[in-house]
Amino acid sequence: MNNRVRTFLLPKPAVLLEPARVLSGIALTLFLLFLAAHFLGWRENTSILSGTMPAGNGSPLAGGLQGVTYALLWFSTIILVPILALAVALQKILERILLNHSSVRENNVPGDG
Repeated sequence: MNNRVRTFLLPKPAVLLEPARVLSGIALTLFLLFLAAHFLGWRENTSILSGTMPAGNGSPLAGGLQGVTYALLWFSTIILVPILALAVALQKILERILLNHSSVRENNVPGDG
């Protein structure tokens, strides 16, 4: 296997653990879990939060767990996902600014002229 294929298939561990990748992975996972719960119809079971038994043929315990899980996923999608997305964006912007600043500083070394 040549080096390009190997580096594409097996990136270095440091690349996988970059904070931006981790944060965006968490945000994407939370969002996808919320979408799955929403399409499974768990929203109907959030009535357990107001003290009402969920309607349906399933067990009340399963309906209650689905309702609480949906509510937690909804809150995390509404609150955490935007915060994580902003953190990733700010980190990328700051990295770009710092890299540009350091490259300008290296090019303007005093005593060259």
